Amino acid sequence: MPTVIPPTTNSPDSRAVTVLNTPVWLVVFGRFFWLPAVPVIAMCVYLSFVHSLVLMGERTNVFPSGNNAWLDVAENLDVLGIPDIYEAQGLYFHQQGMLLEGAVRTEVLERSAAYWDSAARLRPDWPYYPLSALAAEVAYNAPAKRIQDRLDQLMQIAPNERGLYLNLFQYAFLAWDKLRIDQQGWILQQVQLPGGNTFSRAVQAAKHTDKLYLLCAKLPWNKIGKFCR
Repeated sequence: MPTVIPPTTNSPDSRAVTVLNTPVWLVVFGRFFWLPAVPVIAMCVYLSFVHSLVLMGERTNVFPSGNNAWLDVAENLDVLGIPDIYEAQGLYFHQQGMLLEGAVRTEVLERSAAYWDSAARLRPDWPYYPLSALAAEVAYNAPAKRIQDRLDQLMQIAPNERGLYLNLFQYAFLAWDKLRIDQQGWILQQVQLPGGNTFSRAVQAAKHTDKLYLLCAKLPWNKIGKFCR
């Protein structure tokens, strides 16, 4: 007699049951969990690319004419307001301006100062941007009002930022005759601040700009006298 094989009962796969019992939203999330990361990844790629352009621009040789193509591309791609781009542009045009003479020198250095101002608008509490703009303005012999306004800006942002002082003293001494009396007095007060190497920086800047006689005439002799003999 042939053996009769009883029919088997089809039992559902446990994985299929689990899927059927899982809420739809969780299934969708499981398939597309990576989607929220896409904007973050895209932003990281974008920032990396822009900063690479800035780095290439900073390494580009400076010539008496022409723009920095790397920095121009970075600036055109800027949708976030990245101050490093404008900082690099400001430095590039300052270096270019120092290779020039006459009206074109003024034009290029004014452009440098404008880029430093753009960087300062994006990072308003960073005093090194207006200090760099002051450097450009002193270099092209800007009008007294422009120099005074710039120093006012620095006095407000960083009244005791000693890291600025070596360069600030140098620019102030170069433009001394354009400063207001109160600004000259403020510089002399900063020169005499106790502690650190502020005073030695002021003497160094005065020697470098051939303005040591200013300190000899304005400061107490027991403080400055040994440098004036």
